[in-house]
Amino acid sequence: MLSRRTFLFSASVMPALHLKANAAVVLSSGGDQTKKLQNAITEAGKTGGVVQLGPGTFETGVLTIKNNVTVQGIPGATKLFAPNGGKIFSIRSATHVVLQGVGMSAKGITGNILTAEGIERLVVQDCDFSGAEAGMRVASCSGRITGNRFQFHEKIGVQSIDSKGFAISGNRISDIGNCGIQVWQTNTGEDGSIVSDNHISRIASRDGGSGQNGNGINVYKAANVTVSNNRISDCEFSGIRNNSGPNGIIVGNSISRCNEVALFVEFNHEGSVVADNLIETVAHGISIVNLDVGGRLSQCTGNVLRNLKGEYPKGTPLGGGILAEADIVVANNVIEKADLYGIRVGWGPYGRNVQASNNVLVDCRRGIEFSAVSDGPYVISNNIISGATSGHIFGMDHDKTVTADLALPGAIIPANVNLSGNMLKN
Repeated sequence: MLSRRTFLFSASVMPALHLKANAAVVLSSGGDQTKKLQNAITEAGKTGGVVQLGPGTFETGVLTIKNNVTVQGIPGATKLFAPNGGKIFSIRSATHVVLQGVGMSAKGITGNILTAEGIERLVVQDCDFSGAEAGMRVASCSGRITGNRFQFHEKIGVQSIDSKGFAISGNRISDIGNCGIQVWQTNTGEDGSIVSDNHISRIASRDGGSGQNGNGINVYKAANVTVSNNRISDCEFSGIRNNSGPNGIIVGNSISRCNEVALFVEFNHEGSVVADNLIETVAHGISIVNLDVGGRLSQCTGNVLRNLKGEYPKGTPLGGGILAEADIVVANNVIEKADLYGIRVGWGPYGRNVQASNNVLVDCRRGIEFSAVSDGPYVISNNIISGATSGHIFGMDHDKTVTADLALPGAIIPANVNLSGNMLKN
């Protein structure tokens, strides 16, 4: 039984809003329902009540939420359609807003279907978003975005800016123009969001660039963000990209078929943990780089990488396993079939305090490369290098080889590297 705080919109109570049950998203003879929907939301907001929508397709313009309210639909059956633009919900000035079980789609490719700003507890659950420029753009909010479906957005599935402690989990995100999920801060600082258990696929790079687009999950300047247990595939650039996000944790993700670096930690990052990820059939595996601008202090352990082959942009060879630069442990990883190398530590003058130990490298073109022209030091120890077709361990100047194979007897070892206990098998 519904309380007097609940406004029921269904065929039995409000026939005008029940446009056509179980129909595809099309215009209906019921006409524009914006005014009636807005009135219901406004009334429910006076008492913190509920607007409940029955099955059917409801044509609407922008609906504004300014007070605490819950809008509930029937998952898969309740659909709001914006024929004249992207935006359906504009949420601001409230403390606690729940949107559950509502499908939303837009005819055009501009606008954001849902925008929210300054909401302390925003919950969006079991909803469907399609069309428009973006599914959701939220700013300075916290809460949960769980169990939703985002598809066919021109630019972004979910974007969170200057928010705190969002849980973005269990969503399905596919066929997006630029990025699946973005977690950004305007200035480097605490975010604390957890991005987990999402399925993300078919992410393009319609706006181009050198990596800011084409990513499954993109973290920018957001500190203490955890990205875990996501399944990501078919991204034009990276599956996961952390740009200048301190203390990032990237664990347990599965990434396939990305056309650039599958898992990228770059620019001014510190304190990253990259562990227990599975990466396969990508152009390049893992890069944790940019000592030149302060990128340092990481752990890269327990990852499995296989089938690393590609070039991006066209003509630039990729196909490496793990590239790491500064104050980092690269250990206990398994890398198979890398076109260039299994592990590379340092790049030109940018290399410092790297340990590469206890890794298993199978059928890579080369096993391990390190920068012979940086200070280091590098410890390369107790690795198994099996089936390397072009040698085992080499000193480099950027991408130019400057030493013989240092794993072979009689090789002169540069002062900045300590080699011990490595086992070779042809």
